[in-house]
Amino acid sequence: MRPGAPMMIPQAPWPFGRSTDAPDTVAAYLGAAGDPEDALVSPQLADHAGLPAAFVLTADHDYLREDGERYAAALRAADVRVDHLHLVDSPHGVFSFPGWCAAAEPALDRLTAFLRRELAVLP
Repeated sequence: MRPGAPMMIPQAPWPFGRSTDAPDTVAAYLGAAGDPEDALVSPQLADHAGLPAAFVLTADHDYLREDGERYAAALRAADVRVDHLHLVDSPHGVFSFPGWCAAAEPALDRLTAFLRRELAVLP
């Protein structure tokens, strides 16, 4: 969410959402009093030590892709178990297009398997 983040730098338009729209999207998300430096808003700024396993989904046609990749790397660096799935030739919001995007169903299957595995160890 920070101004210098890759998603905030105008690039070529993606099929769904454009990086040129990012500043307006962030402003709407944060509101007038929001702080993009708050770790609750920009999780890459948080202390990741001791977090539970995470599922990170990135896609080729998503202006958040680089942020997702860096977040997965930061979690791994903090010894957090990460299941990172990158979808080739897929858009942001792939789960919203199950009949249109071939990667949606297999991605949902992988997310479901991750949740089953991780939730099975809870008391």
